[in-house]
Amino acid sequence: MQTIRILPNIRALLREGKEEEAIEVMNAHVDVIAPYIRDDLKYVKCKDAKTSLCLSKIYFVLEDYERSIDYALQAGDALVDDGSFYYKSIVYRMMELVEKNGDPKVRDVVLRIIAKEDADESLLGYLFCIKAYEMFREIFEKYLCDGNDCRGVLDLLVSIAEENGSIRELYEVIVAIGLESKPFIFYVVDGYFYLERIEKVKEMIERFASDDILLCYEIAFYVEDNYRPDIEVCNINVMKILSGEFKSRIMCSFLLEKNLTSFKFLESIAKTRTHYLGQVNSLMNLGTSNDTFYRSNTDIFGQSKEWARFSEISSIGMIHALNSNPYEILKNYLPNEVSQKEGGALMALGIMKAGTFSEEDTEYLMYFLDMEESLTPDLAHGVCLGLGLINMGSVNAEVLDKLRGLLKVDKTLLVEASVYGIGLVGLNSWNVELVNDLIAIGRETEFERVKRAIGVAVSLTMMFSEEMFYEEDACEDAQETKSYINDLLVDKDAVMRSNGLLSLGSSYVGTGRLGVIATVLPYVNDGDDDVKRAAVIAIGLICCDDRDLLVSTLEPLSENHNFFVRATTAVVLGLFLAGTGDKTCSDILEALLYDSNNLVRQSACIGAGFILMECNPSLVPNYKRIIERLNKLVVDKKEDGAVEFGAVFGRGLSEAGGRNIIFSVRNVSGVLSADRIAGAIMFLHYWYWYPLVNMISLCFLPTAVFCFNEDLEEEDLEIKTSDCYDNLLIRLPDIKKARRFRQKPVEDKEVVTESPSVLKSGSRCTMRQREECGLDAPAILFVKKK
Repeated sequence: MQTIRILPNIRALLREGKEEEAIEVMNAHVDVIAPYIRDDLKYVKCKDAKTSLCLSKIYFVLEDYERSIDYALQAGDALVDDGSFYYKSIVYRMMELVEKNGDPKVRDVVLRIIAKEDADESLLGYLFCIKAYEMFREIFEKYLCDGNDCRGVLDLLVSIAEENGSIRELYEVIVAIGLESKPFIFYVVDGYFYLERIEKVKEMIERFASDDILLCYEIAFYVEDNYRPDIEVCNINVMKILSGEFKSRIMCSFLLEKNLTSFKFLESIAKTRTHYLGQVNSLMNLGTSNDTFYRSNTDIFGQSKEWARFSEISSIGMIHALNSNPYEILKNYLPNEVSQKEGGALMALGIMKAGTFSEEDTEYLMYFLDMEESLTPDLAHGVCLGLGLINMGSVNAEVLDKLRGLLKVDKTLLVEASVYGIGLVGLNSWNVELVNDLIAIGRETEFERVKRAIGVAVSLTMMFSEEMFYEEDACEDAQETKSYINDLLVDKDAVMRSNGLLSLGSSYVGTGRLGVIATVLPYVNDGDDDVKRAAVIAIGLICCDDRDLLVSTLEPLSENHNFFVRATTAVVLGLFLAGTGDKTCSDILEALLYDSNNLVRQSACIGAGFILMECNPSLVPNYKRIIERLNKLVVDKKEDGAVEFGAVFGRGLSEAGGRNIIFSVRNVSGVLSADRIAGAIMFLHYWYWYPLVNMISLCFLPTAVFCFNEDLEEEDLEIKTSDCYDNLLIRLPDIKKARRFRQKPVEDKEVVTESPSVLKSGSRCTMRQREECGLDAPAILFVKKK
């Protein structure tokens, strides 16, 4: 109240033209007098820095931020950081204004202010958002020189750049800085590949081969795991890593030596006379090269027919997924000029040689496409999937032309097979011409099988294409492709709406974009069950890189009234959280195991198998209850066939790879992989064509820790962990009751295999152990020879 009494004095000074004295008084009491002095500001004629600053403060209190900013700009150097609320707020308002409309005058002031500040993550993010790339680079270099951990800020910047469509500009800055220390150097590698400067990667590898061979090994491993380029260098050991030979050898050896698969357990499953023994055997021995059980029980496995036979034979490729000699393994099944034999063997060949771009294997498979008249549906699917798997993402023109030839055939199953193959070959290519060709076929055909296959193929081709949705200068064809996805979302045909959702989810895979999730969520209430299923899958794809977001988004859907939504939620949660033992997720899946609908129970069994991989009761409190429930469903003859399949498959998943693998959409380096996401998308379509379950093999990830020296020889390694990672096998309950007076040998219902609490090179290291020990991917260490 004392301050208000000076208002007459201020007004008198202003009217008498004594502005300097009036400004002095107003500056001292601006917070209180501002609301009362508004009408008297017209008497202020002088516009010097001090007066402008005072007027800026007054208008700021009056919440007239536009005028406040104008006067702050006129204040020039008088606007200094005095720690006041006004200063911080007006700078924030100016920064916000620059971000919205890029006013050049305000921008210059903001950049001058930022130049005086200490470098931190928020300033880096802001500078990049307003595209002040020159200052961004200067401050980023300073930030790095101060010894700050750059991984978190780089991940954030990449996310911002992808959302803003400015990823190229970010990578230009990163490669220009070119810091040659971990982890920054891996982002430099990413930049070179994105900017298509592969020769720079080769130069880097060759330089480090001489200067720092251990870092060179790490870079080479990262390059092979993520890009598989055709790079040749002189160093033999580096070439072993770049060719993938080194990784395949150590992983194959690890899975074979550490295999904990119980053949007694497999025999007990065989006694249930299940039709899915081939799948569970392949899962439990995935990547181990141990096909003893299969070869010892050819009488059982030889009974399946048609597509069941196709699926069974193709699953052999899962067992030998890392084998370098597939023709020897498959010699009794591969078709030839004399006998067509098994189409599934060709898919098995594709699984074993996935992503190798092998010209020899491609030529062998393309031979069968020339025999169009004798091409049966199972042979066509084997050939097309095999070609697609071997040439994933290659956009091989010759292969695509051959596959396109099948599109003209008047046989639905052959067209479907070719579309799957085309999608795999065009994986992550954003090939607009390819997408438009598939679109045209989808519009013309009346067959739902073909339409669904086209949806999968387009989603594979458009994977990670978020950038296309932000580019203002995108080509006309790209604009048509974007509008195609938007048109699909409102299409009258339910299958086409499903395809649109799948393509949208694939385009934004792993981004966690809330706006895209908000677009997809309403389709969970669509009138068609297939659209609902596609919506849940799309949400899973978008959230797959954020565990908390995935669970919080899908948890409410696990109680949805529609059983298709509940079922898909169960599988998606399990798949994208495999091996984590997530408590919320395991509780959801346990509840769904008792659902009234058979499809939901089937899906809950599969989801539970995923989530419990490499877990035990110490890690997951309800582990025993869930496994015992699955065991009961496996042996219960009264259960529906769909539930039986889910239970058998779920048990296979929980014991997969001899309990030494998980299924993940991240590769060994911990990066989202297009190949693995393709496997997940195709696996999730097993509901429409069940042999696609074998595509899950693209997602298998051995969980090992290794330590090597300069000569790529194993070195001693000791990492202490807790002792709660033992392996527990819970056997199936007895199928038949023992006859009276006949004593049955007593068998332990639970078999525990102790896991060492000290990890050594070549030991299993589960995802939970990695979190406990703070081990970053790829958990393959290169150290100096001791």
